[in-house]
Amino acid sequence: MVENTVVSSEIIEGLRRLLRQQRLPVHCDPTIEKVLLTEQRLSRSGELDLSWLRLLCAQVTKVIQTALQDDSLEIASLDLSGNSNVGMKTLSGIFKLPKAHAIKSVFLFGCRKFQKIPRADFLARIGVDAESQLEVFNSYFPQEEEEEGDGDEDEDEDQDDDDDDDDDNDEEEEEDEEEEEDEEKEEDDEEYGDEDEEDQDDQD
Repeated sequence: MVENTVVSSEIIEGLRRLLRQQRLPVHCDPTIEKVLLTEQRLSRSGELDLSWLRLLCAQVTKVIQTALQDDSLEIASLDLSGNSNVGMKTLSGIFKLPKAHAIKSVFLFGCRKFQKIPRADFLARIGVDAESQLEVFNSYFPQEEEEEGDGDEDEDEDQDDDDDDDDDNDEEEEEDEEEEEDEEKEEDDEEYGDEDEEDQDDQD
């Protein structure tokens, strides 16, 4: 039945919307595979986009394997962002697939299982040669040097904020002093006015 189904843009968008909300059981794998690969052929894109879809690891691997085996597709980029199931084991298995060497970039933004893995060790952990020119984009890569630099900037910003606060306090103090001087002046004027009235009464 799946083979005879004509995959339209509405079916593609409907499946993507569904997979963003829930996982589909294993018996739906042929449908998932056909729809996503049909979308890939229609888009003529070099990137296989499986981002933010709630796919099981086996489903991810199967779709990628079938896409790599399809001579009409040229997969140079893979986006697995937002998939909380995919980890080092799955990614390592993907790069053991035939023709996986054609993939030159992988996007893993929001994939929690890749936290705290240093960039320098990443390729070795998934069994890829460092000379393969594979680029991995991972939002969880430790950024020690940048964080240290950011810390210095934060200190500068904090110092600037403190300076601004000091300036504000100085301005407030100056305003308070001016107000006090004005009040004292008014009181003095009132006292002098009262004395002038008393002198006038004495003269009368």
